[in-house]
Amino acid sequence: MAYFHAESDESVTSKRELFSALDSNEFESLKARLETMIDSDDESQTTVVASILSDLLLYAPFDLDPLIAKLISVTEFVEYSILRGGARSTKEELYRQLPSNPNFALMGLAWIGDDECVDQFSKWRGSSPQWAERLHCPAYQYSYEAGWELTPDNRKRELFFRTCF
Repeated sequence: MAYFHAESDESVTSKRELFSALDSNEFESLKARLETMIDSDDESQTTVVASILSDLLLYAPFDLDPLIAKLISVTEFVEYSILRGGARSTKEELYRQLPSNPNFALMGLAWIGDDECVDQFSKWRGSSPQWAERLHCPAYQYSYEAGWELTPDNRKRELFFRTCF
């Protein structure tokens, strides 16, 4: 399987075709290769993994949460948008990292932005955790980095339009 790094219209179409055509056996093979790359402790390899995961999130219907969680357990240098595909494993890893790396963890949780994360951000608005003393703004305000905010009644309000014409 070839992977395309250029971002021309042609390569985007090729990525879409490549990843959307993956069957479950091919995905399992790719997943094993990505896990090996993550385990290598080679920053250039984890960068490639992050790029591939970003494309898989766009074009493939597979559960990427375990791979995302594994990736962020070894590096904090990922595009936060990759965390939008995170679920239980990714959230658990980010919560684990909060005391030691709150900026990264809060950004990641904000990008996930599901009901559980929104609820947690609203709790932080009511009571700031001890590790939040090192932050440049209150923990709940990290939601702005992912394009949403808490309303006065602790609901999520998107700060952008999902559909544009």
